[in-house]
Amino acid sequence: MGWNSLLSQAVLTDTEVLHEMNDVPELKSAFIRNSDGTLSGLVSMISCTTNQAYCMVVQIDKSISDKYISIKPTDDPQCFQIVDIQDVAEDLSLQPIFIQVHHNPNRRLPLQHLIDQAAERALGRLNLDLEKNVTVDLTDQDDMNIWRDKAGFVVRDKMQLCELIVNKNEFQRTLKAVENVKISEFNGSQMSKVVEFDTAVSSTDRSTFLEYLFKDANVRFYNGFYLDSNIQMYKIICLHLKTVTVQIVFAQVLIAENEDTSKVDGYGVFRKDRILSVYANAKETASAIVQEILQTMNYEEV
Repeated sequence: MGWNSLLSQAVLTDTEVLHEMNDVPELKSAFIRNSDGTLSGLVSMISCTTNQAYCMVVQIDKSISDKYISIKPTDDPQCFQIVDIQDVAEDLSLQPIFIQVHHNPNRRLPLQHLIDQAAERALGRLNLDLEKNVTVDLTDQDDMNIWRDKAGFVVRDKMQLCELIVNKNEFQRTLKAVENVKISEFNGSQMSKVVEFDTAVSSTDRSTFLEYLFKDANVRFYNGFYLDSNIQMYKIICLHLKTVTVQIVFAQVLIAENEDTSKVDGYGVFRKDRILSVYANAKETASAIVQEILQTMNYEEV
């Protein structure tokens, strides 16, 4: 799921951001604070296997993203304090080759610090780190030089994803009607069938995460009271009771079931005018899910 995207569209305090991350099952984080305690950077990963992790969240304050910082640990094992900020890296040119190549200097880019700390929390230390494998999805806006040359990632274009904005009506005309597929809002009784389907299409077991993600499906809250069942509450971000203002990140989930067998054949997740993900065992099923999503959305463009 697009955690970076969801977080970037929500109005969150530092405490709320960290609470969101700590609430996700099996997610391990590392973050840094500046001298006044403000959150300056965050990286969160989830382990897929004993030596493979997926980097779900990367958020670094632009004011320090290209600075070389020194950090120190705090009483919180996932938190580090910035103690020094410089514009240039340490000069290791006079050091032995081994130090130049294998030694991590005290002063590094925030991304370098956070990737290493989060990876160690998620995967531990394996064979001098030679067996660690961390995957991250990068966008055109990400600095490939930092990810490749500084953070040590092998940047590959094996799979390129794109985010498109299209006219909803024109998009609908490209989709074909499908028979024997029932589309409905997710409800808790479908959880086991959703997990069974997801296990078949995914290379890893995501059951714990899906149960967390869908746990409040089709419930809407306003200042702590149920309102209706027309929309899924993804997470209550914060309630400002004095001004009666609620900030909530919504995501709706639709389930596709085979009318003959009642098996789950796919699901879709969307929020406002954005389709976040669609999984299906056939193109026709995906088409049916998207059709229902578009009919639900009250936007000209998606």
